[in-house]
Amino acid sequence: MMQKANHQKSSILGLVWVEILIMMQQLFQFITFPLLNAFNYLYIKEHYINLSNSDHIRESTHHKRRLKIVHLTDFHFDYRIPAGSQDNKNLNDDHFSLFEKFNAWWRWLRRNIRYHRISHSQLNEILLEIENIQNIDLIVITGDIFEDFSNIDIDWMIENFLSKLNNYCSLGVYAVLGNHDERHCSEKDRDVLIKKLSTAITVLDAHSEFTKHKFFTTITKATEDASFDIEIYGFLDFYNTHFWENYHKIVKHLNENPVKENTLRFLLSHNPDTIAWIKNDIFHFDMIFSGHTHGGQVCCPIPSLILKNVLALFWRIYIKDVSFDHFLQIHFSFEQVHQMNEGVFTYIPIIPIIIYLYKKATLWTFVRHKISKLKIVQRILNVCKYWEWGTGLFELKWQDDSTLIDRVFHHHQRVSSLQQEINIASSEDENFIKLIFRTYKIDRKQFVHTSSGLGTHYPMRLFCPPEISILNLSF
Repeated sequence: MMQKANHQKSSILGLVWVEILIMMQQLFQFITFPLLNAFNYLYIKEHYINLSNSDHIRESTHHKRRLKIVHLTDFHFDYRIPAGSQDNKNLNDDHFSLFEKFNAWWRWLRRNIRYHRISHSQLNEILLEIENIQNIDLIVITGDIFEDFSNIDIDWMIENFLSKLNNYCSLGVYAVLGNHDERHCSEKDRDVLIKKLSTAITVLDAHSEFTKHKFFTTITKATEDASFDIEIYGFLDFYNTHFWENYHKIVKHLNENPVKENTLRFLLSHNPDTIAWIKNDIFHFDMIFSGHTHGGQVCCPIPSLILKNVLALFWRIYIKDVSFDHFLQIHFSFEQVHQMNEGVFTYIPIIPIIIYLYKKATLWTFVRHKISKLKIVQRILNVCKYWEWGTGLFELKWQDDSTLIDRVFHHHQRVSSLQQEINIASSEDENFIKLIFRTYKIDRKQFVHTSSGLGTHYPMRLFCPPEISILNLSF
């Protein structure tokens, strides 16, 4: 009996100690979040993209076929279900001990005093900004609407934010899930989430029973001057176990439905790593929308004159095979290149640059090998492998190289053979892929837009404001 009492006492002391540490961490976050967020404001970023002309971005076009898109992503909404709904439910029953009641009450208190990633007032501010944007045709959301599935107040987000977005656009709101939306989420829970979201927006998901595995939709924009179709495809998150099954379905569908000159084709994909597998090889997507990276979260304002001259000097000394402009286009977004040419400061995302240099560095191999084993380094590197598309607007150049097809197909075949439930490795599929490569080479530009998103993780954003992106397309 004495041993049991000592064990209970040590458990209580351990719980108290853990809670003290958690309170200290939350107090630190509560103090530092506003300080780190002091340089941030809601940034409305607008692009003008001519898909048919070599002049990629300009302020006005004379094309009759136009489309205005608002791109939102990565809210990371994490308000928990209010008190009384779960933790305090039936706590007055006699079979609950005092310790259990105290523990449930404390968990509720800890959740409700924490500093949230994105607040109700911030969401209302986002709605107000969207309301002020004129003539929106389409709104796309590329995942991570919620921080996770566990006990999040999903209904509040749907009723007070997502359901209102349809009031501000003429063609609807379309979305895919991100990796955080599926955290702590079973297959059944995943369908419940999609079912709830579908009451307000259209979710494209090839794996969901509720959507009947629908991964694309077609809509039409008709005006007095012109009429054209818009095909919107949705990929599962790149690291979802069912990604390649989704990929295969889209390959077969695209083979059966060749792209048309009077049709725009968009792709929603949460993780920009997906772009590595569709970059100019077998698909033609006029626009690819991604998120996930939060713009690197921390950016460094560097005087544009110094940055451009340092890069140019580095290029002249070490690089000789391709042009400096090509380097800028591949590794910096259009807005960063514009800042280098005309702006006083260029805001460079620190994490993408560090990871890029880490991958490319050849010196200190032994040290890099040791560092790469650290869990924190592995987590950072696993966020995104292709940081060259980590934030901003980029044009994807066409590469007329059949080896790309073979590389994609063989990887596709190898992954498929590892997943016994997907029987897709056949010579017939190889012909499908090569046929798509020949058929889909049309005379239009391809762009990828990776938004910095609206929410984030600790320690919030520094010189990297939450972003609402507006893309004005013409072709």
